[in-house]
Formats: sequence, structure tokens, C-alpha cells
Amino acid sequence: MIAMVISIIGMLAMANVAVMAIDANMGNLLRDEAVKIADERINGTLQLTDINGNALSTWPSLKSRTRNQLAAMTSAAASCQPGFILRDSKGVRRDYSMCWRITQQGANSNAFLAEVWVGWNYKGGNVAGTPPTGRRYQHGISTLITKLATD
Repeated sequence: MIAMVISIIGMLAMANVAVMAIDANMGNLLRDEAVKIADERINGTLQLTDINGNALSTWPSLKSRTRNQLAAMTSAAASCQPGFILRDSKGVRRDYSMCWRITQQGANSNAFLAEVWVGWNYKGGNVAGTPPTGRRYQHGISTLITKLATD
């Protein structure tokens, strides 16, 4: 009888470990997808879709913009596109919010800092998160663009 109780407790502990591993794996998958989205935005390969997954457009690469185009896009505040990026992770469709900001590094400089943040929620629904994406989890990248296309 005692051996049976000990083995049941052991099996319950193993089941709990399996649930924790699955949870950590899903969190890593969502983070990996956010990293891909941010990278695609910087490199200009991000494909926007509507709520049904139909392709809308592809944004041109920030790296292929001219100085005047980047200067026109500069902003002190982040520009956000909440909930427009849909991706499938393990058969579950998730929506991501994306914000970006481009700042010129000096008044007449040819250097521009591009920052991209991608946010998502996991376990807990749409709870208020941290700026700029307003999601519970977020990933941010930045790059300095110095080799500009000719005007």
C-alpha cells in the first residue's frame, strides 16, 4: 500500500514536470516567432496579412531607403500596428503587435537608428503589458543604418 502511494506521488510529479516542459517549450516557440517578425521588419521581408491570413503587402526594407525617405519616417514616438501580424505556432494562430521607431543620429547625419518591438500575450489573455507594444511579453531589436540608397 505504501509503495503504491509513493509510486502515485512519483507519477504525479512526472506529469507536472511534463506540463512545465510543454509550457516552457510553447513560450520559447512564441519568442522565436517574435524574433523572426522583428528581423523580417528590419530586412523588409515581413508579409502583412488580414484576419483571415490573406496577404496584404510586404514592407520594403528599411535598409534600402534613401536618406530623405528615412528622414521623413523619423519620429520621437513609436509607431504601432497592434494585432495585425498573425502567425501559426504548433497549429495555434497567434497575433503579435509590432511597434517601430526611426531616429536620425544628428541633424544632418546619414546615420539612422531603427528600433523594432514585437509583443505577444501568452497565458492570461489580453492583459496590459509594457510599452511600447502594450503586451505582456515583447522582444526588441535595433540596427544602425549608415549605408543609404542614393536619393
